Amino acid sequence: MEGKSAIKFAVITVSTSRYEGKISDESGDLASKLIRSSGNRVIFRWLVPDVAAKIKGEIFRAFNFSPDAIILIGGTGPTKDDLTDSCVKSVSDKIIEGFGERFRDLSYKEVGDNAMIGNAIMGMFNDGVIIAVPGSPSAVGTSLKLAINILPHILSLRRREL
Repeated sequence: MEGKSAIKFAVITVSTSRYEGKISDESGDLASKLIRSSGNRVIFRWLVPDVAAKIKGEIFRAFNFSPDAIILIGGTGPTKDDLTDSCVKSVSDKIIEGFGERFRDLSYKEVGDNAMIGNAIMGMFNDGVIIAVPGSPSAVGTSLKLAINILPHILSLRRREL
């Protein structure tokens, strides 16, 4: 990131099966790789099951490491245990609606109408950003490219002196 300081990310995968070690965390691995290859840093990485209290707990625990942005991967769809987007809404003091809209627009070009069920969301908490994205590798790639592009501007606006 020429001319800009590296963004510090916390990466949290929300998936009961991955948390239990039943399957690998391909999307979390991809997110970490994309973050690092863009000149940014992963300072916290964790897995959490699809349980609202645990998701919120990990968000607050991650903030102890002073990330600029937390990305939560998975749990944003229509199933009863997809709680990530709701958790981000409940802990955020502001929602950036355009992030989810733009993500779905970009995703539509890749997956068609299925894009509308991916509840990508960006929220603000104190001076940091919380992002929840669908768990597929394709969605992670699309959302991270978008987030990495816009985060320096969002963070500078959020952290400016009034």
